Amino acid sequence: MQSLIEEAKIINGLSPASRNSAASGDWVSMENYDKVTFVISVGAVTTGGNVLIQEAKTAAGGSAATLNFDYYHKMTASTDTYTKTSANTASSADCITVGNSSDNKIFVVEIRATQLSSGFKFVNVKTPAAFSAALTSVVGIAHKARYAQSAPPTALV
Repeated sequence: MQSLIEEAKIINGLSPASRNSAASGDWVSMENYDKVTFVISVGAVTTGGNVLIQEAKTAAGGSAATLNFDYYHKMTASTDTYTKTSANTASSADCITVGNSSDNKIFVVEIRATQLSSGFKFVNVKTPAAFSAALTSVVGIAHKARYAQSAPPTALV
């Protein structure tokens, strides 16, 4: 049995930092993977907001657009229990709602390559402009490689 690091590519989507404005993570290429799972960790939240998943046609974010998705998982209280939560569709796009009571929580969303629009190959996570959270970070895990290799193919180009 292989380890996670041998079967998946782990990506630093957004380095840990205090967020006081919009931030976009690295663009993850879905060209060689069927799925990417984003793990979003937030510290103390002063001003919550809606976190978006974006798709793009190029690694530089060309033609970036918000990607719709159905659900995400949200950590309940201070435990290792997660609740499946419908994406917030109250705004103009599906999003992950990080409320003021979301201190020290983890949010997990899995995106399949088949969810991307035609011609789009890249995805990332974007925090909102009105967001204020101590030490927010995003880790991406690209998995289900499309072609067997001795090491997982790169997911950042």
